[in-house]
Amino acid sequence: MRTLPLSAHAVEEEVRDADMIIGAVLVPGGRTPILINRGMLKTMKRGSVIVDVSIDQGGCVETSRPNDP
Repeated sequence: MRTLPLSAHAVEEEVRDADMIIGAVLVPGGRTPILINRGMLKTMKRGSVIVDVSIDQGGCVETSRPNDP
């Protein structure tokens, strides 16, 4: 694990190499910005996992949808 400054380029590189992504973005009183788009998802390794913790605010991954119980 490492910490990087947020930039589109850094996110693209990390998504491509990640085994697991945890999206945990908080915007008090607002919608979470989309940080990972469909194009980035296509570059992920097969079997990689995404956990979008910010789903209650819309999610930070373009394709995230809340799970209906």
